[in-house]
Amino acid sequence: NVRFRFQEALNHADEILVTNGTYWVQVDVPGTAWTTNTLKLHDGSRLTLSTGTVVSAIPPAGYSNIYCILTTLTTNGTFATNVVLNGRGGSLVGYHFVTNFATKSIGHGVLFNGEGIVVTNLLLSTFKTCLSVGGTNITVANVMATAGGNNTAAVTSGKNISFVDSIFNNCQREDENSPAAGIDVEPNADETVEDISFTRCVFDGNDGIGLYIQKGAGNPPLNVSIVDCLFNGNQKHGLVATYVIGLGITNSISTSNVLSGFNIGVTNA
Repeated sequence: NVRFRFQEALNHADEILVTNGTYWVQVDVPGTAWTTNTLKLHDGSRLTLSTGTVVSAIPPAGYSNIYCILTTLTTNGTFATNVVLNGRGGSLVGYHFVTNFATKSIGHGVLFNGEGIVVTNLLLSTFKTCLSVGGTNITVANVMATAGGNNTAAVTSGKNISFVDSIFNNCQREDENSPAAGIDVEPNADETVEDISFTRCVFDGNDGIGLYIQKGAGNPPLNVSIVDCLFNGNQKHGLVATYVIGLGITNSISTSNVLSGFNIGVTNA
């Protein structure tokens, strides 16, 4: 368990390179809040993995839904700004937990909120939600999120959020209430998502919806752009967009989705 070494490095340096290898971190500790053991980045952090590096979560002694490997939530309860996570082909890996004869994925891989966030060149797999983002001026590029148990990725709030050249696939429905989406854009209560774009992204083989854009408990998403994207082989719809104000779809293909390619109910499409 190298969590303590990781956190010491994160606390005392702005730029960190993780050398090639497999590292195990115990971020889910029974009897403690999830924020206690999550690896925390600070303002200006630049975390880079070497090619082939794997950072894996150590399974806890008991089942838990809540944990996270990396977050921008700081110890004082604020969110770090101007953070870069560059996987360079490395990966963050969760685990499956078998309970009541059902296989479940647990926790989050990356939970980033704040301003000026970049996540790039990273593989995330086998979490309940592999990647969750919110905030302003966020870029996700050359990322693959796969084998989520609720969604492979989620957007809960924010403005000026870009997903570029990324793949979101093979989300596995684990309960009836799970969207099982490649990406679920679902604002939290009293929040919204504004000016969000998806460019050259692939949404493939998810048990539910490839890209699900909805207002959730919050306000209708504003100004959504989808360019050169592929929606393929999702078990419900390729794209669902409801209660969205301003949606543009350009040069995008939907194929072999079970129920429909594009299911749209928006204003100004």
